Amino acid sequence: VLNEHGWSYNNSYNASRLWLERTKERYPTIKYYLDLHRDSVSLTAKINNKSYARIMYVLGMNYDGYENNEALMVKLNEYTKEKYPGLTRDILYAKKNTFNQDFSGNVFLIEVGGNNNNFISIQIRNNFFKTHSFLWVKSRRRLIKNNDFRIR
Repeated sequence: VLNEHGWSYNNSYNASRLWLERTKERYPTIKYYLDLHRDSVSLTAKINNKSYARIMYVLGMNYDGYENNEALMVKLNEYTKEKYPGLTRDILYAKKNTFNQDFSGNVFLIEVGGNNNNFISIQIRNNFFKTHSFLWVKSRRRLIKNNDFRIR
């Protein structure tokens, strides 16, 4: 998308916004959007004798209604800490950013693994995280259908 529009890396969130709009148009039943980023900090957690790249939820606060995303993110973070101690860091509150979270009350920005995490710890964490996120959503008593959950 950046190349299509002649945009630089600094326009990444404009490109992501286009992706969100196109995806919502194509799959109108999607309820949750995950924006996965590589973290600048490379930390791991041992769970069941496997190393997982740690995650951090990031909340943009520079828009009206951020409280809905915050409430869901706090619950997801608490669930993660309870079920998988050490996997998640504290939520990062970004007061001057939106990170396209104004698009929906269900947009999650998640920092995952840094440049020093090995591929295996990130791959294991990604597979683990998809399953974990699905179970969390299901535990919130929301019906999940094939198009309700996509990872960008």
